[in-house]
Amino acid sequence: MRKKRKILGILLVLVLTLGGKGEGFPLQLDADSLNYDPSMQKVLAQGHVTLRQGESIMTAKTAECRTDGSVFVLRGAVSADLKEEKITLGSEEVLYYAGEKGRLVASGDVTLRRGRDAMSCDVVVWRFGPVPSYHARGRVHLAWEEKHLWAKAVSRDGEIFRTSDLERFEDKKQGMTLLAPELEGRFEGDEVVEVVTSGGVRLELRRRDKTVVVTGAKGIYSTKRGTLVVSGGATAKQEGRSVRAESLVLRLDTGRIEALGKPQVVFPISKP
Repeated sequence: MRKKRKILGILLVLVLTLGGKGEGFPLQLDADSLNYDPSMQKVLAQGHVTLRQGESIMTAKTAECRTDGSVFVLRGAVSADLKEEKITLGSEEVLYYAGEKGRLVASGDVTLRRGRDAMSCDVVVWRFGPVPSYHARGRVHLAWEEKHLWAKAVSRDGEIFRTSDLERFEDKKQGMTLLAPELEGRFEGDEVVEVVTSGGVRLELRRRDKTVVVTGAKGIYSTKRGTLVVSGGATAKQEGRSVRAESLVLRLDTGRIEALGKPQVVFPISKP
């Protein structure tokens, strides 16, 4: 009986290997037990599940897949090391679509790393290709270098990333926090070079024991120039003093503020 199960397992692995269509590499599924359901045309795997494709590997407690090797569902403490995508991932469940335009859908306490960048969320759809392309939703937290972003949803397509229902964006190196409903950013390689916020922006810039608060309709943060431009009824406040103008330019290295367009400075009047 054991011999028959072993032979069946080997045959199932061969079926998946021959049927795999992912990027020119065969797929191989291994587990403690493999069972074939001819009525559903599915393979059910249980115990120490391992799915390999080229140098990439995914592990889980259980899995099921179509016998043509096109779709896999891995469940229970899923771990993935996808060499071609340069990402590692952990979640409770992964729906993996093999093929030239493959993708995966990870859900349940998702953690994902790509180089020095890290992300956590409830669900992420990652599309395979030469440039990062994904949509994440549910308690999304992105971290790269000393920058952090929290939002309900984040999507990236190559160099551009966007958020929905942004909670806040922080640059700890600059001592800066941005609050705004909408944010769009641009990467050059793996570096964020520009962040644009709209729908009403609030900036908190911390310098030693003092904090400058800047508000306006729109903000443009350039990491290359080290500046943040707030426009649309911009106001900067610190210790009772305020500056109002059509636009305010903050030099993050010095904390200097330039007021452009009908500037007005307001000072508090001390009581006698």
